[in-house]
Amino acid sequence: MSETVLAAVISVGGTIVAAIIAARVDLKIARMTNTHASAPAAPSPGHASAIRNMRTARAVFAVFAALGVIGAGVFVAIALANRPDHQTVSAPTASMSAPPTPTDTSVHSAPPTPKPPTSKPPTSKPPTSPRPPTPTPAKRIMITSPKTMTKISGRAGVTVFGTVTDPGSFYVWMFDFDSNDGLFLRDTEAPIRAPEGKWNFPNQPIGDEGTGDIGAAYTLFAVRASKGCNAKILALPVNKDGDVVVEQLPAGCPQLGEPSLDIDSVVVIKARR
Repeated sequence: MSETVLAAVISVGGTIVAAIIAARVDLKIARMTNTHASAPAAPSPGHASAIRNMRTARAVFAVFAALGVIGAGVFVAIALANRPDHQTVSAPTASMSAPPTPTDTSVHSAPPTPKPPTSKPPTSKPPTSPRPPTPTPAKRIMITSPKTMTKISGRAGVTVFGTVTDPGSFYVWMFDFDSNDGLFLRDTEAPIRAPEGKWNFPNQPIGDEGTGDIGAAYTLFAVRASKGCNAKILALPVNKDGDVVVEQLPAGCPQLGEPSLDIDSVVVIKARR
């Protein structure tokens, strides 16, 4: 109930109370008047004065009652309006939403889902097939017979067969290596003929004349010599025994015992005299 309604109620109520009191006073005056009218004698001066005084009091009381009621209503309204906590509060509307209830994320929240890595995994290269081995260039001179570690007779020796490339421009020479003295013995006085690239040479004797070197290994070398190298081999000096023995071929020639496409070798074993 607002202050205005309360003040109006108080005023109306006070007015009703004042009206009731005034009505009771009028009723009493009326009774006194009726009593005077029924009496055969004339009213006394005191009785008439009492009626006048009562009517005057009634009028004064009504005025002061009305003023008091109105003043009381105004006072109540002012007092209510000046209350410290008096505020105009509008009723909450349906559109006002309740404040969010805080939640304990440390207990009830689900653990964060880990994000997948953004970087792409390294692309694995397909396995590469191993490179085939680089083929070894074919020798330009080869011994096809005998096979290595063939047992031979020192006196009869062995016939060596082989091939050579470009026989018209190169020359074939044979040398025996004696491991006892570490020297190379030239087997012929002239280069070996190689018609159509095929050659053979009866290499005899091999080793010493006696039996002291039975079981010894001898390495036979075939050399493909250029024209310049061929001339140097032809010019090698002869020793006192009539043989040509060297520690190594001259410069410009393939070097015996070293890897070369212009040299091939085979090892034979002196098994008998």
